[in-house]
Amino acid sequence: MLSHSMAEKVIGTFQADMTAKSKDIMDKTEPILMAFEEKKEEEAVEELLTKALKNENAVIGIENVLNALQEGSVMKLVMLKDFKLSGKSCDQCGYLNTHDIAACPYCKGKMKKVNYIVDLIAQKAVEQGALVEVVAKNGETQRRRQYWSLSEILRA
Repeated sequence: MLSHSMAEKVIGTFQADMTAKSKDIMDKTEPILMAFEEKKEEEAVEELLTKALKNENAVIGIENVLNALQEGSVMKLVMLKDFKLSGKSCDQCGYLNTHDIAACPYCKGKMKKVNYIVDLIAQKAVEQGALVEVVAKNGETQRRRQYWSLSEILRA
C-alpha cells in the first residue's frame, strides 16, 4: 500500500508482464496520461469560466485580457492551443491592441501590425510573472470556444 500523500500522485494504473518492453509500457501509459491532461485542462477552464462569470478575479475575451495585461494584474493566462489572432503592438512601450490604431494611447508611439499577437500576449504575461497554460481544442473545451479563447485569472 502507498502512503496517502503518494497515492494522491498516482493518476492511473495498468497491468503489464514483468518482461514487457519499454515500448509496451509507453503504449499503456499514454492513454492514462492523455486522460489526466484532458481532465486537468477541463478543470482549469471550468475554474476560469466560473470565476469570470461570477466576477471573481478572472476575465474572458481578448479585450479584457489585453486590459488586464496592461494593468499588470495577470496571475494565470489560459489560452487555446493554436489560437491565432493578429493585432497591433507599440514600438516604444509594447502596448498590445486588436484595433486598427496608428498611435499608442499610452506613449503616442507608432503601432505596428503583428500577425502573432497571441504569442506576444503570452510573452508579456510571463514577463509579468504569470503562469501560462495552453489547453487543447477537444472535448468540452471545444464546445466552450464560443465563450472564450483567451482568458486570465487575475491577481487579487
